[in-house]
Amino acid sequence: MMVPTASKRSPCAVVLTALLISLTACSAGDQSEPPASTSAVSSSGPSPSATAQPVPTPAPDACARSALARMNLNQRIGQLMMVGVPANDPVGGYTELVTYAVGGVFLAGRTSTGAEVVGTAVTTLQVQGLNATGTFLHVAADQEGGLVQTLSGPGFSPIPDGVEQGRL
Repeated sequence: MMVPTASKRSPCAVVLTALLISLTACSAGDQSEPPASTSAVSSSGPSPSATAQPVPTPAPDACARSALARMNLNQRIGQLMMVGVPANDPVGGYTELVTYAVGGVFLAGRTSTGAEVVGTAVTTLQVQGLNATGTFLHVAADQEGGLVQTLSGPGFSPIPDGVEQGRL
């Protein structure tokens, strides 16, 4: 394993310091929830029949705030990072990154193992990411179509190139 020299370490330290400062600045703002509406609606007509009411789901903002509140500072910083892992062995590539709580992985390179193998690997990554950060990973791959289709094999349909996609 190569040990970074001081000249390689300095830019990394500068970036991490700037990131830390920006996170601190962003989190120092007003975190209060907007007041909920308390207006009541009265009806003099007959009450509706007993129908199933939809189950309320939390607003996306509330879900995001809840997930963020469960994270420590390192996990929050990790959410800003997406790191490349080998497409043909994403789990092996991610194992070294668990301690850094990265928020996303990019499946780099090419693999022809097929959708089932890639899907199983991504599921394993999601479990490891969930254990490390309390939230799921963002997973990306370069699947533009044509010659740029890094994931192939059984279960992956060919994607037309950009010109053909433009005609669709």
